[in-house]
Amino acid sequence: MRARGVLISAALGLLLAAGPAGADVVQLTTGRTISGTIVSEDDEQVVIKTPDGRVTLPRRLVKAITRQGRGETLLAMARERATAGAHEEAERLYEQAAADPDPAVARRAREEQAAVRARREQARAHTPAPSTPLPMPDEAQGQPVEGQTLQDDLDRARHALEKGDAARARRLLENLVAASPQSPTLRYLLGRACELSRADGPAREAYQAVLGPDFRRDARPTAWLGELARRAAAGEALTADSPGVGPAWRRAESPRFAIYHPFERVEPWFTEEPEAALRDVLERLKVQERELRLSGRVQVVIYGTADDYQRAEAMTLAGGHAQELAAPDGRLKMIRTYPDRTLYRRTYRHEVAHLVLHDVAPGLPGWASEGAATFTEPLRSRAWLRHAVVGRQQAGQLPDLMTFLRGEVARGGTVEDVRAYYGQAVVTFEALVQLCEDSPRKALTVCRRIGREGPERGLLSAGLSRTELQRAFDRVAADRSAPPADD
Repeated sequence: MRARGVLISAALGLLLAAGPAGADVVQLTTGRTISGTIVSEDDEQVVIKTPDGRVTLPRRLVKAITRQGRGETLLAMARERATAGAHEEAERLYEQAAADPDPAVARRAREEQAAVRARREQARAHTPAPSTPLPMPDEAQGQPVEGQTLQDDLDRARHALEKGDAARARRLLENLVAASPQSPTLRYLLGRACELSRADGPAREAYQAVLGPDFRRDARPTAWLGELARRAAAGEALTADSPGVGPAWRRAESPRFAIYHPFERVEPWFTEEPEAALRDVLERLKVQERELRLSGRVQVVIYGTADDYQRAEAMTLAGGHAQELAAPDGRLKMIRTYPDRTLYRRTYRHEVAHLVLHDVAPGLPGWASEGAATFTEPLRSRAWLRHAVVGRQQAGQLPDLMTFLRGEVARGGTVEDVRAYYGQAVVTFEALVQLCEDSPRKALTVCRRIGREGPERGLLSAGLSRTELQRAFDRVAADRSAPPADD
């Protein structure tokens, strides 16, 4: 990138030397202006030479062409370079414009230069605290662009990515990568900034550098490479057998989800299912989407069979699981599962709920997390679990409620034990919802208090008693408003 900056500066010097009388300004129908020297024009197009090279414009996009004096041209070019983030070039242009013999042009140049300097100093003074710390590599060597240190620039670049300012992030990260070219973390962040600014080639190059030499000629879409690179930057050791890597894997996407699967063909509804699950979960838990911390798409891995899932993930007696990894640009949210008859009705909602709960109610006890996630499943599924709870109650095998709230009851190693655990969890959570004026959010607050203070003190601080909770638990468990599901 430094070589390119030298070429731009050289081209700029040649242009100014060649055109002392001024230059042409093309006003586009979009409102933008481009300053330079018109090389040719006809009924079809206008070709203008700018500091960045020749630009060919369709005639239909050209609103007007005017010729300006040298000072006006310098001002226009200074504005363009400042907007593009080329502050050093903009400074030189403003200084030359300030020396123009036209006093009005010189005054405007000094005023605009002062305003640009003030904005830049304000940006330098603002060092936002990133949501999670990310230290610069120890071997980094170089000069910062905005802050006092390279670490300041990294914090600013991450903040710019969070705010969607891809141009600023890219400018900072290009310098940081030059200071530490072997850092996969910095290269991933640069790829993300390039992708957001629609610079596909540089984005792919950065992602491929993160993933290693086997990916240098990979033809997969940039978004796919970016998601794999994000997993690698988050610490996942990707191999040829990892989900989404080998040739058997395919990718489908929706606005908030990227779905990796091995199926040769999927129907249009396939990508809508997780979106529908998210909407249902937000409605059920009374959560607003703006409360979520979504950084990039949620990555969903659907294995071909239950056996494939169990072998790859070492998980048994589970329809799937959600996980979060600390990526350089925020929390990487993932769901790993397999197709069965409960995936679209239950599993998606349950695992999406875990991701939502991590954002809006962090630190929940294990039983509360499972109870609240199960609370978002369809009514028939919850009735099936209530049925398992009643059976254990009648057999005298259901753990004491306070023991359960203290987290002293294991999930179990058999299908029947797992059903009873999830049943007791969801019945407890539904009982708390009823006691909290039918508010899932208030019930989550009580659950967090129980986790911090213990069940007795946690209930007391919420104005509840053990007796009240037990009575509500028994009412919910005995509810027969829906027949148990057959799955």
